[in-house]
Amino acid sequence: MPYLILFMILVAIPVLLGLIYYDDNNRTVLGLCKAWCKGTIAVWAVFELVYIPCYFLKVPYRTFCVIFTAIMILLVGVLIWLSRVTFFRLPKQKYQKKQILLFFLVFVCICLIAAVPSLYEHQDDDDAYYIAAATTAQETNTMYRYSPYTGEPLKQVDKRYALSPFPVYLAYVSSVSGLPPVILAHRILPGVYILLAFAVAACMGHVLLKGNTGLYMLLFLLLSVWSGFSDKNTTAFLMLRAWQGKALLAAVILPMVWMTFLEMADRLEKGLGVNNKRIVSEILPLSLAGAMVSSMGIMLVPLLTGVLSVVFMIQIRSLKKGIWVLCQMTPSILLGVIYLLM
Repeated sequence: MPYLILFMILVAIPVLLGLIYYDDNNRTVLGLCKAWCKGTIAVWAVFELVYIPCYFLKVPYRTFCVIFTAIMILLVGVLIWLSRVTFFRLPKQKYQKKQILLFFLVFVCICLIAAVPSLYEHQDDDDAYYIAAATTAQETNTMYRYSPYTGEPLKQVDKRYALSPFPVYLAYVSSVSGLPPVILAHRILPGVYILLAFAVAACMGHVLLKGNTGLYMLLFLLLSVWSGFSDKNTTAFLMLRAWQGKALLAAVILPMVWMTFLEMADRLEKGLGVNNKRIVSEILPLSLAGAMVSSMGIMLVPLLTGVLSVVFMIQIRSLKKGIWVLCQMTPSILLGVIYLLM
């Protein structure tokens, strides 16, 4: 039962939320991967949006869990109703035998890579804070009010983590599923989030190589396998710390920002428009999700978005559209101001 609940929280519900991006133009298996990626970003964004007022209002942790769960159930129900036309449609794209074989080979390799950190022990000093912060939230029924190191009440706000509640999200998933945070972090989340990172890479490859995703993923896998020369590069950091928000920022959030701009450029090349509604639904969740997983995301996501939006403005020759893109970074800017004032 705990594993079924985990599947619902980490995979099924994000896919359901991602159905809003799943239309007749991408009814493929890759379309479902994209729905999972963007739906996960949406879950993290909603979590941040609900957490911030609850934190400053000193809402108890368990009450916060109830509020977030209710909002998610309501949101999923509304989105299923809105996307009911495509909800029961299965992927129908046909692949050649060579493509199927290549996809199968890539999928097996990804599963092996994802299994390594889940099946073998990895000790990390950051357990002393992240795992302890999740456990402290459960035991004290508070969020960032006690020191994970000593258990004593915090005399001042730990602003590095107070605005980025990924350990609280870990505690939430643990509370709902019934698995202890340490088991969840070291046995379950590495496999799931490594698969998620490779799903993001597959979506990027589909745009960059114009549909030749298998070749892109094979090259990406080779680079990943030989990335052990340092524990600071993105792939190695993901392998060792997939259960930490800063690893997800580097391996999921920032690549998703790149992918979003690649998709908008691809739509322009195909003669399709990029309206304001699409910009809001694509970029605004990234601003909130980046802040949710790590305090570094409060700064890095707007910086990357700002650089890419300049290129986007030049490409479409529209200052107004570029400014609208930058406006979606308002949550990060506000959180940055709060961070400086705390």
